[in-house]
Amino acid sequence: MPGQLRRSVDNLRRLDPALLAPAEALRVALGVVLPLVIAVSVGHPAEGVAAAAGALSVGFASFQGVYRTRARAMVLTACGMAVSTLVGGAVGGQPVVLVLVTALWALGAGLLTALGPPGTVIGLQCTVALIIVVLIQIAAVATILGRPWGSVAVGGLVCLSRVSLLISCASGIPAARPDGLGAAVAGVVPRVASGIGVAVAAGVGCVLLAITGSPWWLGVVAVVLSFLVGLLLVLRCSRRFGGITGDVLGAGIELTLAALLIVGSAG
Repeated sequence: MPGQLRRSVDNLRRLDPALLAPAEALRVALGVVLPLVIAVSVGHPAEGVAAAAGALSVGFASFQGVYRTRARAMVLTACGMAVSTLVGGAVGGQPVVLVLVTALWALGAGLLTALGPPGTVIGLQCTVALIIVVLIQIAAVATILGRPWGSVAVGGLVCLSRVSLLISCASGIPAARPDGLGAAVAGVVPRVASGIGVAVAAGVGCVLLAITGSPWWLGVVAVVLSFLVGLLLVLRCSRRFGGITGDVLGAGIELTLAALLIVGSAG
């Protein structure tokens, strides 16, 4: 244990403050929080959750390139996710068509990687939007919102999905490229801190689901499942790409949110 703690402290010291981008992070945070606040204030929390999730995905695109290319990537990501959401809602009740459309979207995302990091971000977020709107926003979120304190639980689970970053940025997980968002945060979270964070997240998950009338232990199941999903994603991407990228971080959050909401709606 002392050796592990020493390595954890060393990992914290490796964080280069020059690589942090607090202004950009604050901009993305405001973009996520404002739709939630406005939607809750006018009595439409479900729409706020959808808008906040979209804002987070577009926010990841804002870290790509200089201002002009960054703005282009954000606009294209927003437009692509809007189309993906529309298509997902249209074909969600038709399994055969859904499989074909999902395969087509995945193919398109793969082809967009040839355009570099901005293309990768756009393709990934559009594909994730298609899947999320079918599996989550149409079913799981609606189910949870129909329960007491449902809007609070959904908002809490959206925040709780960020626990995937404790896994993606754990010590020992390298960056796939020497530049980009992945290089700035790869390996900065000590494994002890990751474990503690997941345990705390399980406790928060228990509270969030208990206030909706669901069994409290579903919170533990939800967090454990999301942890396994995030871990498998990171391990797969590490073998495939050699480490994490900003796209992997975003995908981890989206998949973790999906796992949390699916389990939360089952109670």
